[in-house]
Amino acid sequence: MDKTSDPKIYKIISENAGSNPDRLTMESLEFKKLIDKIGNTVHSMNTIAVALSIMPLEGFEVPKSLDVSWKPTQIEDSKRRARNFAGKSAYVYVAENLFEYLDEISKNPIWKYSNINFKGEEKKRLKFINS
Repeated sequence: MDKTSDPKIYKIISENAGSNPDRLTMESLEFKKLIDKIGNTVHSMNTIAVALSIMPLEGFEVPKSLDVSWKPTQIEDSKRRARNFAGKSAYVYVAENLFEYLDEISKNPIWKYSNINFKGEEKKRLKFINS
């Protein structure tokens, strides 16, 4: 079993690997948070798409409970532009969360060890699986 020659690295990995320290999982808490945020974004985009799809093209009045002024001349065009805006906003939100994720994982103590390499042709990433 090839764990590592550095007990500090193995201790960090063991603490992050859960009940099976010999098997390194790539799903960190940070990654799970990112996936949750992306999933919520998809849900919100689907909700917007459904709401816009059932909006009638004429005779629509803004509910009095919404304190907004909205008087489009072309409802179909407004729906299309609103959906495009929501999509672009979702891309920005997901990208920002990706940057936050990368920032958080870069703070993990495992990254300070120079003998761990996750890049390159040789794929020198340490493996903590029975070999």
